[in-house]
Amino acid sequence: MPSRLSVPTVIYDLPDLPSLLLSAHTRSLVITVVPVPMQGSDRDATTSHDLSNPYRTSNLLAAGTITLSTSPNRSPRDLSQAEDGWSYFRAELVIPLLTNAEDEALCRRLEFLIRTEFLVAHCTFGQSQNHLYVRIYLIPFDLAGVQGKLRVRDEAKVMRPARQALRAVLPKIMRDRNTWYAEDMGLPSGSQTPFFNQDADNRSLAELYSDLPSPRIHVPSDDHARPLIQHVLSGGDIEGLCSKLYPYQRETVAAMLQKELQPLDIPNPLYIPLSGLDGSVFYFQPATMELLKDHPMVSQDRGGILCEELGTGKTVMCLALILATVDQLPEPESSYHDQVQYVRKKMSGGTADSSPASGLSIPTLAETLLHYIRVHPDGLHLRHYEDSDELANHWIPLELNNPFYYENNTIPKLHARRNSSDPGPRVVYLTSATLVVVPSNLLGQWSSEIQKHCDPSLRVLIVQPQQQLPRARHLASYYDIILLNHDSFAKEASKADTHKLHSWRMCSCPLYQDTRIPDCSCDIVPDVSPLLQLRWKRLVVDEGHIHGNDKTRISLVAQLLTIERRWLVSGTPTTNLLGLSFGSHSELLDDNSLELQYPSEGDLSQVSSAALDQDSRLSEADEQVARVWTSRDRDNLQKLKKMVTYFLKVLQFATVPTLFDTHVIQPLFGASGPQPGAIQILEQVMQSVMIRHQIRDVEKDIVLPPLRHETILLDMHPLAAISYNALQAAIAINAVDSERVDQDYLFHSSNAARLQQLVENISQLMFWHVDENLFNVEELCQSSLSMVEKATERGVSSLDLKLIKDAIRHITFAATNSVWCWVQKHPFPDIPFTITDMPTAIFNTWSEMPLTSCHINPISSGLMFPSRIAKLRAIVAAHPLISAENLVEQGVSFIEEEKRLFLVLMERAERAKKQAKSKHHEGDQREVLKATDTARHSEAPAAAVEPLAQPMADLSLSDGSSQRRAFMLASPLAKVHIGNSASVKLDYLLNEVLQHSKTEKFLIFSKSPLTLAHVADGLNLVHVKFLQYTTKVPLQQREQLVITFETSETYRVFLMELKHGSRGLNLVSASRVIFCEPVWQADVEAQAIKRAHRIGQTRPISVKTLAIRNTAEEVMMTRRSELKDQAQSEKQNANVTDDFQMRNFIANPKFIEEESLTRGPESVRLDIPFLGIPPESAPPPTASEVPISVEQDSRAATATSDNAVAGPSRLEEMQVLPLAEDRAEDASPKKKRRMVRFMDE
Repeated sequence: MPSRLSVPTVIYDLPDLPSLLLSAHTRSLVITVVPVPMQGSDRDATTSHDLSNPYRTSNLLAAGTITLSTSPNRSPRDLSQAEDGWSYFRAELVIPLLTNAEDEALCRRLEFLIRTEFLVAHCTFGQSQNHLYVRIYLIPFDLAGVQGKLRVRDEAKVMRPARQALRAVLPKIMRDRNTWYAEDMGLPSGSQTPFFNQDADNRSLAELYSDLPSPRIHVPSDDHARPLIQHVLSGGDIEGLCSKLYPYQRETVAAMLQKELQPLDIPNPLYIPLSGLDGSVFYFQPATMELLKDHPMVSQDRGGILCEELGTGKTVMCLALILATVDQLPEPESSYHDQVQYVRKKMSGGTADSSPASGLSIPTLAETLLHYIRVHPDGLHLRHYEDSDELANHWIPLELNNPFYYENNTIPKLHARRNSSDPGPRVVYLTSATLVVVPSNLLGQWSSEIQKHCDPSLRVLIVQPQQQLPRARHLASYYDIILLNHDSFAKEASKADTHKLHSWRMCSCPLYQDTRIPDCSCDIVPDVSPLLQLRWKRLVVDEGHIHGNDKTRISLVAQLLTIERRWLVSGTPTTNLLGLSFGSHSELLDDNSLELQYPSEGDLSQVSSAALDQDSRLSEADEQVARVWTSRDRDNLQKLKKMVTYFLKVLQFATVPTLFDTHVIQPLFGASGPQPGAIQILEQVMQSVMIRHQIRDVEKDIVLPPLRHETILLDMHPLAAISYNALQAAIAINAVDSERVDQDYLFHSSNAARLQQLVENISQLMFWHVDENLFNVEELCQSSLSMVEKATERGVSSLDLKLIKDAIRHITFAATNSVWCWVQKHPFPDIPFTITDMPTAIFNTWSEMPLTSCHINPISSGLMFPSRIAKLRAIVAAHPLISAENLVEQGVSFIEEEKRLFLVLMERAERAKKQAKSKHHEGDQREVLKATDTARHSEAPAAAVEPLAQPMADLSLSDGSSQRRAFMLASPLAKVHIGNSASVKLDYLLNEVLQHSKTEKFLIFSKSPLTLAHVADGLNLVHVKFLQYTTKVPLQQREQLVITFETSETYRVFLMELKHGSRGLNLVSASRVIFCEPVWQADVEAQAIKRAHRIGQTRPISVKTLAIRNTAEEVMMTRRSELKDQAQSEKQNANVTDDFQMRNFIANPKFIEEESLTRGPESVRLDIPFLGIPPESAPPPTASEVPISVEQDSRAATATSDNAVAGPSRLEEMQVLPLAEDRAEDASPKKKRRMVRFMDE
């Protein structure tokens, strides 16, 4: 018998095998089919015309050509001919012909990729023989006929060097049909299209987010969810929803329904399509350089991130989704195996025979229907029959008959034995309920939204803080929505030991009456949260960006729950994904046209111009150079990864948690910018999990009222300017003394915490800030001569020498200014107000202001603190005929009591500080007391003026109470007026409130509780009711405050701490928003504005940001305008001190000189009758009649006479005279009247 090698071998194409087998049979030949016998050039030469060869070019991706420059009149020999008529590329034969040394490395990479079967290369010369054209065919990893060997290759020896070679080769491939056919007259190299486009894709994460397409719904005609989705899209009523959805909201709900009810396979977002020159499309993974012929698919997840624009109605969208699927049950969680038989066998042992109902071998019709109803409740509308008498006897059995399944946390083994290693299964109850987790401050708002939008038949459990959750079976059967806050949800982490739920114990609970249904209590496990005993249909987390941190207890609990559908709801999923465009088209002004007034001379304008020029050059360069992603980008992507991987549990990422890092994040952070295709991959991943509409599509359905955003630049009050200059002097002295190096320098990297505290102090000072140590001016004054001598000896520059002399001049002026020192040392750090026309004896007692030249007359004017003004008013209101002498005595007693109170509060604060072990507390302890003592600054001042309220109301011009009016006019304080305060920002705020609060409500934001306390003092003085929403207000009260503000006509102003009031709240009753200081982070500012500028708002919105001219606040607003575009928003640093321009301005202190404190167009004049009695005929005092001056002590007359600071006499041509108002708690809003009078009337 001949050997196998001697048998003739014929190679045929596979489709011809049936006929060939017959012919081979008749000729007694052996036919061998060879799919790919060889590799490399030998393989190509042998199989060049073999139709059965899987490597033939029709199976590969025709990528393009690489053009190599060669020496003329030289051609390679021994090149085998390929199937397309060209020659097989062999590097050893081509390299000697090259004229460019760089091409040699390219040829060696090509040879390696050919040998390792990543590509096929054919080559030929052009007509001129000056160029060698190399056709590149890429080999897909899923090539048919190679038994999958291309998917399994050695990582170290093949894959890693191949990826490096491909990253070098692919950008060289050009898609040009002229060069594909070796025509020398092709397009110039600069005009050719690269196969793998490496043009800089400079889109930021925020731009990708903004450009996400609006949802488009395509439901297959045979899909079971089609009727419901089409019903929602067509505008049909959703049962239980009382509100009508806008078209874009219907599209969003339909998209959410499609993801939940139609979890089809979708294209894998980690691959991008690549087209060949022949029109074929392959799929490429840039991180791994994997090429596939077939489009890879992945399972769609039944949830995602609802990130519609802020203010577009995400809450009602979620409620519509819940109502549309209210009775649907989730499917049991997929397991390793079907455990029914396994569990049944384990638990068998004669127990069933002992059951009282064991004789009922066939279930009754009622039992069969109860079972069906509980397992298939969707579409039965059972809640319509709750009051039916016929079904009354069946409700309890129905509720007790909870659907459940067994879950085991171990994989069963063949011939498994019952032993300690197998704890048994646990019972998991199926529930149609949706678990909704919201921030603490939104619990009340969600409750209100449910009441407003949903039918009362919706069963809702609102879990209040500290409230215990019902048992698992009750949660599963009694409710459609379980609403709880983040804190309550997080507390369940302490009861997360699910091992206690696993047991082989069989239920032995008694049956309910004569049914087969047990009245079971097995679900009561004290140490395990009932949330972990249920298979939830859906989890909705409002403000879901918190899941960007997988270490929070909320995230840990969410990962432990078994949930079919998971939704995160957030308009700002990460820091820079703003989602703030809704209503942007309605803005009357954008930030580039805000009413900013820049200084016309000085260093500030030069710095700003230089910065603008630098940014302009950088922008031009950015068009050509790839944008390098920053560490902040990486932080945001890590947050997105944690949402997708650990909360949403997207299958391909949850299965391999590192996949998001290796395939999405790392390719974006190349040294020269993102790798080709990396941006597109990120975009596809975002599209696969996020649902949001583009703003133009939202505004087709609804347009918000116009929004006007202004920046109000104000000149600092002289007293505040002294403090500001003292702080600037300390910065200047530190810079010169430390020579701006090493750790002594405030701006050294090791002093980040101190620098941040400095910035906070500067920001607070722009509103009002005092220091119990007088900003160290006395200590600095004592060492001033030595500082100058030391600087001179070191030979500092003339600019530094001038800087330190200017600093000494300003601290000397501060130290010798008696009024400024008096204000700094006052027991409580309040903002003093100007008082005019008060009898000198009363003023001197109640004010204690140092005597100045204006106090020599019987009638005095000067500064007084608001707590004393309130007390003095209350005394006169209660005793209108009290004499001046008695008022003086009352003042002495009050001040002594005030000082005793101060000592008690300071002692209490010191004890609290020691208990908190605060070792590095920075700042004035008095200011800490003021910010935290909510009662003192909200309830106490209000209580102090309540006795004044009714008497003042009695003095209304229309009430006819002439006798009491006469009594009040006889008071020594009848002609006294309250004028401006020492804070220009507070003056502006009070003026705005007095002008507009009768018809509009205000939101006043500040990041500082101390600033809000100062505003509260001012509002109390002008008798305007307000509410405070700060950290120190208990959580339960905060929720009620929102409802009160939205429903009450009494409270006109809402003071909101920025970190608590900038997210989630719906406050559309307000139409005026004021920021007490510029907000550096654009997303935080816009979030705050969206509390009022959202769906439901009917009034135009006015937004004003207060800033002090010629300071860091003005520079910040300028810088914010430069970074307004979303393309640049990623460049905005998280902290002000991280921004180069801001840091540079703060590090180079500039003083505010007296001559720069001119009256600006935004200055206001407050003129408030002390007792609320407007004069009948006499006009109020003019500016010249208000002799208030802040004079320096005579000790400074010789040293700093040239630098005296003018008093607070800069007054606007407007005055606001509020009539007396009834401020009692039960006062009717109809009694409130306010008169605005102008000087020219």
